[in-house]
Amino acid sequence: MYSYFFSSFPGGKLDPCDLSMEWPKYLSSSINIDRFSKKKADIYKDIDHPYPGLVFRLCAIRETFEETGLLLAKSCTSSNSQ
Repeated sequence: MYSYFFSSFPGGKLDPCDLSMEWPKYLSSSINIDRFSKKKADIYKDIDHPYPGLVFRLCAIRETFEETGLLLAKSCTSSNSQ
């Protein structure tokens, strides 16, 4: 049941599953994976992964699901999948 009075702060830390090299294959072919590559930003300095931007996004999606039960995803077979 949805309530606009409910609030959640999906905090936490990276989980080993967030660092899996399997994740890129689940991205839509229209997404340029290089947009998630290493940048010269301090936030990425401790992440040993070629796509730290993707890792942080996956962590946020997973944490949101764990805290709220809301899964921020769509089926790859949906008609508007991009």
